[in-house]
Amino acid sequence: MKVVVYLPRMGYATGEMPHLRKPPKNYMPGQNLYYLFTACKNLGHQTKVIDGNWSSDPVKEILDFNPDKILISSTTPCFEDALNITEKLSETRYYGEIYIGGPHVNLNTSSREFLLPKSRNIIYTPIKSSFTTFDWVPQVFPEQSIFEVLGLPKDDAQKFILENINDKQILSTDELEPYIFSLFKPEFKWINDTYNPPDIVSTMQGVEIRYSIITSIGCSNSCSFCGNPFIYKINFKSEKVIRDILTEYKLNNINRLSVHDMFFFMSIKHAKMVINLFKEFNMDFSIQTCLENLNEELMDDLADANVKRVLIGIENPFSKTLDKKVDLNKVFRLLDHADKLKLQDCFKLSYIVGLPDISLANDLSLIRHIVTKIKKRNLPLTNLQVNLYTPYRPDPNKIYIKYEDKNPSNKSKNTIFILTKLSYTYWGLLPVGIGSEKDLTIQMTLCDIVYNEIYSEFKVKYLQIREKYLNDLAKSYPDLINNIPSFQESLRTYYESLVV
Repeated sequence: MKVVVYLPRMGYATGEMPHLRKPPKNYMPGQNLYYLFTACKNLGHQTKVIDGNWSSDPVKEILDFNPDKILISSTTPCFEDALNITEKLSETRYYGEIYIGGPHVNLNTSSREFLLPKSRNIIYTPIKSSFTTFDWVPQVFPEQSIFEVLGLPKDDAQKFILENINDKQILSTDELEPYIFSLFKPEFKWINDTYNPPDIVSTMQGVEIRYSIITSIGCSNSCSFCGNPFIYKINFKSEKVIRDILTEYKLNNINRLSVHDMFFFMSIKHAKMVINLFKEFNMDFSIQTCLENLNEELMDDLADANVKRVLIGIENPFSKTLDKKVDLNKVFRLLDHADKLKLQDCFKLSYIVGLPDISLANDLSLIRHIVTKIKKRNLPLTNLQVNLYTPYRPDPNKIYIKYEDKNPSNKSKNTIFILTKLSYTYWGLLPVGIGSEKDLTIQMTLCDIVYNEIYSEFKVKYLQIREKYLNDLAKSYPDLINNIPSFQESLRTYYESLVV
């Protein structure tokens, strides 16, 4: 069987950085592509990966390959292209099956009914259980076992797992499934084919590819807006598998990796093992972790292993939504220690404003903190996200409905209104979901201040997108346009807060 794995084109915002730099300095394919390709290949299918951010004519590439099935992994900012590609394929009378999964589909359970269109050949693949990245296998390939993603027949794969784990108390087949991730070795050689397409997007010409690895999944916290702990239980790659992956990278002259673990220090034992392996292989690397998990001892280990970048999730000291202890004094203590280790150029601090349980005044004070105390340290980057009610992990106490269905009976503090007529490409950059008209004013104010004070290098591009957003908002929701402050009004709100 022939299978295409397709990554849709991103919108204006993606993950931890604004997607406004054109062309990007470098490009890092997501681990979803590594895993989907390798799993399909191990299942015995001829597989091709196509990235909509690189291919200027992905429909032609797909049709030339003539796949039986297409797997689309979509985050919210790229969901619009996921829908566009399915429409274009339908117009060509493509009759294969199209599966759309990924965070947008799997986690927007609260609004899935009105966010996802109905089509004869589009199948949505929500994750069914909470501990594995391969639940989609029996949905896409009903005749095959989830264990076959290891590249072995089911019985041999189960035997292989039992021989390579320390847990001897396994009682059932279901208990073996979490260990698939631990022993799964994703391939990366498909990257050469994918990122040299016949017709490349002009802005991607000459852009360097960054390679990555994931050594653990899951999270020990329960932030209400994040899908990571919602999908996975905590799981770790075995040392032998990580060693094999690093060996393969070094044999192919790849000497720097980004570690995709969402929270690298969930297990100190595991983290130290991985750091030592990077040091042994003389592999440069970058990681991300959160403030509460990082300490001076681990920073010493990172410095000794020649780490190149550390993203530290500080987030917000005022919010209870995060369920985390945020000690801003610890930030400065760690930064001072970084100076001693000569790591000051490696650190990137990540904050969040706009969370539903805090006030505009608190958010403005956090922005002042970043501008007056953090940016003055001349760190290479400071990251600040505005949480724009992206309902990845819906709050069970909230009701999510389309804004156009609003009426007096459903207008309450427990309602989130999704602006479904706006382009998905705005998600993560400008408001697409609001709690009230007043909330829209606050969210826009924060967006404007962030791109004036924190991301000033992107301000011109942001203002262009902002104007387009306002035009779309006026057409789709004319009653809301009066709630949008001008850019100068937003800045005045910030500057007035400085003298309070």
